Amino acid sequence: AGQVYGVPLSGSLLIKPGVYPEQRPCNEDSRRKWAEALAQPNKRLRLLSEHVPHGYRRKSLFDVLTRCNVPLLRATWFVKVTYLNQPQVRPTSSSISTGASDNQRSNQWTKDVVEYLQQLLDEFNLKEAHPSFKEQPSAG
Repeated sequence: AGQVYGVPLSGSLLIKPGVYPEQRPCNEDSRRKWAEALAQPNKRLRLLSEHVPHGYRRKSLFDVLTRCNVPLLRATWFVKVTYLNQPQVRPTSSSISTGASDNQRSNQWTKDVVEYLQQLLDEFNLKEAHPSFKEQPSAG
């Protein structure tokens, strides 16, 4: 209670149940610097949550987390914030509850992670099957 994904809620955030950090538009350089800061365990998520960048989706989201070596728990926090900020799908007659849109976002998150992991596995298998694709040490 009083926290969303490890970030303490304070002030106006306590008034609104289910509130999570909002993403803000920013340029590519700012997004890169923010992702690098996320990778540093000494940077507090509370401070980072004030300026969560907008613009990372699916593969680009996973790529930046991998490229910046963001620790798993911090990466999971960012992914959750990103998916929670996605526009909610309008409920259909068969799914009127708010939980339905959360379930759809959860399903989308699962699908995107599986697709990304499958892509990484395919690339790895391609390199293993074709040794010429492997990086060769330089003859120095």
